[in-house]
Amino acid sequence: MTPAPLSDAEIAARTDAYFNRTRDIVARFGDKRVTYAVFLRRPVVSAPALMVEWLEAVALARGQKIEIEVMYPEGTWVGAGEPLVYITGSMATLANLETLLLQKIGAACVAAHNAFQMCVALPNSTFLAMDARHCAGAE
Repeated sequence: MTPAPLSDAEIAARTDAYFNRTRDIVARFGDKRVTYAVFLRRPVVSAPALMVEWLEAVALARGQKIEIEVMYPEGTWVGAGEPLVYITGSMATLANLETLLLQKIGAACVAAHNAFQMCVALPNSTFLAMDARHCAGAE
């Protein structure tokens, strides 16, 4: 699957204004190398693949180096507030990616958690996936 969006214009159009302004300010007054700890405020099942694939594609398109350290493999139970992923790179590169990367990892992790809970609660039931009704973002 080709992750979207990749262009700076597409990313800026789908990003909170605060993060777009932050990127501009940092680029103007001095960039620094930073590390983001990405976590969710509720227990989830780790499902970072969509976000990682998208972030790697954005880094390649921008010609930037971004380090991504996934702390829990796909399918692992993760407690509330535990970092799922550490992302290290230029603040100017990362600042306006936060909105989209959180959409990509948050929805997937919560959906995985909810599916797990359904299977535990109803082990002898068959489920019909209604993915398109419960997604955020371009995917």
